[in-house]
Amino acid sequence: KGRMPIVELFRTSGGALFRAVLMGMANVIGTTVVVFGTTYATQEAYGVQMDADVYLWIPVVANIAAIILIPVFGLLSDKIGRRPFLIFGPLLGGIVAVPYLFVVQAHNIGLTVVLAILSFGIMYQMFNATYASFFQEMFPTETRVTGFALSQNIALFITGLMPSLFAVIAPPSSGHVPLIIGLVTCVLCVASSAAAFFSKE
Repeated sequence: KGRMPIVELFRTSGGALFRAVLMGMANVIGTTVVVFGTTYATQEAYGVQMDADVYLWIPVVANIAAIILIPVFGLLSDKIGRRPFLIFGPLLGGIVAVPYLFVVQAHNIGLTVVLAILSFGIMYQMFNATYASFFQEMFPTETRVTGFALSQNIALFITGLMPSLFAVIAPPSSGHVPLIIGLVTCVLCVASSAAAFFSKE
């Protein structure tokens, strides 16, 4: 008698599911740079008060870089493998997110643009261009769709909650917003990279 795919998934591929969820923590880069970054840069409570009309162009520029680079990274991953992109993309993107928040705090628009493009527009897109294929290859045919869908949605749910968590652990009054948010982002990105490192190509 055949089991439900989700039951079979947990029975045969629980470790792969766990690693895929951890790898999905790389999505925190977009949450930190684009979602929280906008709040931090423009809301009066944080005291940065970057002009909203100026700041909102930063994600646009970063996304233009992403549109160009996603097919490039995808093509390269077909030649050299997806694992390197899933290891180094989140790791480097998470590291760059830390100085990014500090230059936002310093109201340095030029460096904010540069680091946003590096973290979200380039390094995160190394993950974004390759994870869908890699995740599906982690699961056997019988549970592939279930494994991919469940791991992706759990990861997106967790990283989608991050802005609310950030507001709790680093309120405007804390005085250490870039450091706290940067460290959380880095930890999640290191977990993502480690999960990719311990997964097979």
